[in-house]
Amino acid sequence: MHDTPRIRSARGVQREDVFAAADALLAEGKRPTIERVRLKMGRGSPNTVSPMLEHWFASLGSRMSGATSLAPGPGESGLAQSSLPEGVRTAAAALWGEAQREASTQARSAVARELEDLAQREQSLASAQAALRQREDAFAATRAGVDAALAAAQQTSAALEQQLHATSADAQDVRRRLEAELQRLNTRLSDASQAEQRERQGTAQALADLEKDMRQAEERHAGQQRHWLAEVDRARQQVKAWEVEAAKTRERLRKSEEGATARLERERDKAERLLDTERKEADSMRATLATQAAQLAKLGVEAALADERCTQMQLRYEEERAAHQATRQLLTHALGQRTRGRAAPKSG
Repeated sequence: MHDTPRIRSARGVQREDVFAAADALLAEGKRPTIERVRLKMGRGSPNTVSPMLEHWFASLGSRMSGATSLAPGPGESGLAQSSLPEGVRTAAAALWGEAQREASTQARSAVARELEDLAQREQSLASAQAALRQREDAFAATRAGVDAALAAAQQTSAALEQQLHATSADAQDVRRRLEAELQRLNTRLSDASQAEQRERQGTAQALADLEKDMRQAEERHAGQQRHWLAEVDRARQQVKAWEVEAAKTRERLRKSEEGATARLERERDKAERLLDTERKEADSMRATLATQAAQLAKLGVEAALADERCTQMQLRYEEERAAHQATRQLLTHALGQRTRGRAAPKSG
């Protein structure tokens, strides 16, 4: 007969030791527990004693019925034993009944706990499934919103792109008009400067001719009588007054010319600054689409103001031209009076 394998622990606790300690406790009328068995043996850990004590309880029924061997454990063939004492059998029978009742109670409690735990798990699963459905619905709604927003954004982007092209074309057109206006203003400024130069040269020539005529008249009338000298003096005083008037006229003409030139320079500077501003605004339109309407309105207003300034400059130029013509007529009139004044003594 082969020896039955023994369950051993790392500290040498064997199944026979646990069985002997449990039998001794049962003979004493005490229910064998892990702690009581460990105290009875004086060694052994709960992890080692626990499976052996469960095996002892499992084999207790067959031992009580007079079996000649222990119920085999997992992978075991069983152990031979002698018959139990009568006192041990009686205590074991009572303990066995109590153990069965306690096992039944524990089994019902375990089943109830398992059922409760299963119900809680089912409830948690249902809650999780409901939350999952809510998240799926929210995700579907969010995705639909995102798709709609994306489509709207694409439409807005296309509209803004078209608006940008249109705005760029309008800005280029405004720029061309401003450049043409600036060129026209430069041409008008050049023409006005040339006209002023011709007017200044004509006035200088007229004054030179007048001074020459005065010197010739003084030489011709040097030997005339005293009353003619007085007349000459009066004529000279008149000529001096004319010269003062001519000087004043020249000064007015110079100031008018300087004022017109300054105004034209200011207008040209304004036009250049306006052109620079328009160029900068045209460049910034690509980055600031939100202000396109305001900027275009501003460009239109400034273009209208530029047209109005050009009209005002044309009016001022016409006024200056009329003033120059009046000055020329005044000088012509003065020269005519001077000529008539020289001709009067000869006729006498």
